[in-house]
Amino acid sequence: MLGNHTFVKCLSQKSPVSMKAIFPVEQILQHPQINRAIIISQSGFRKAYQQSAKLKAIQLWNINDLIDLERKCEH
Repeated sequence: MLGNHTFVKCLSQKSPVSMKAIFPVEQILQHPQINRAIIISQSGFRKAYQQSAKLKAIQLWNINDLIDLERKCEH
């Protein structure tokens, strides 16, 4: 199926994620089978890059997003 796959990247670092982590994901989104990406970070993301990621079909998740997803799956 073309265009119906999600790429997920998980990061574990002490400081908020910067554009360096987002740029390689932008390259992956150029693959015809991948239509969206999720970057998960326990330390969050720098605000300057949140809007940029949104425009590029990249979702930025933090630990609370994962907890919320787990709770939804339990119900």
